[in-house]
Amino acid sequence: MRRTVFLASLLILLTAGFAAAVTFSSKFYSTPGPGTGVISGDFNRDGRPDLAVGNGQSDPSRITIFLGTGGGGFGAGVDYIVSSEPSKILTADLNGDGALDLIFDHGQASASPTNVISVLLGNGDGTFRPGTDLVMPFVVSDFDLGDFNNNGTIDVAVIDCDGSGLCYMQAEMNSGAGTFAPGWKIQMTGQAHSISARDLTGDGNLDLVLIRTTDVLLFGGNAAGEFRTFYKLTPPKGCSATCGKAASARC
Repeated sequence: MRRTVFLASLLILLTAGFAAAVTFSSKFYSTPGPGTGVISGDFNRDGRPDLAVGNGQSDPSRITIFLGTGGGGFGAGVDYIVSSEPSKILTADLNGDGALDLIFDHGQASASPTNVISVLLGNGDGTFRPGTDLVMPFVVSDFDLGDFNNNGTIDVAVIDCDGSGLCYMQAEMNSGAGTFAPGWKIQMTGQAHSISARDLTGDGNLDLVLIRTTDVLLFGGNAAGEFRTFYKLTPPKGCSATCGKAASARC
């Protein structure tokens, strides 16, 4: 009897689940060139998600902003010309004015990678103005954002590489106005990429995890924005330095 009741209850639950299935419709929004990066955020503070799309292969290179109109729709794109091909795009309030800004590199998806990370400062109404570029010593491989020294401002962790197999992780500390100064620096041998800032230890301080060749490196952060603790995770023997970036990330 119990089994019969259980099966009947399960059937009711499964039927209810199928009845509540979510469906989607699609609509296409054109950009001047193939997209090389995208991020969503409420750029005009109206409670609707907007989009910023990098157009690295357009001429000239640009960031296209699509403001949300509600119901999953977007208005016409507005272009912002940038110095070279934008790649990874992130958004945060970098200068503390309550409006989301954009920060992007010209490295990963670019045909001509550079040592520059660019900033577009948001005006709070969905428009942007140029900020101060963050110029690294070598070509940018990847970057991520976080408040590394717990002072309420958003900092940047950058991997840049000199092309000879020598890479660095540099924490760039925010002045509070959206400009950055060098902080903690770590030198690595071997190509590095795919950096992410997370509190891995649960101590309230952001840590950094990245890939160097086929190793996963973990750097433990403290409240001063320093990364003094180091761990290395070695993948299975089936993965080697010849796996390539995508395969290494899966190992």
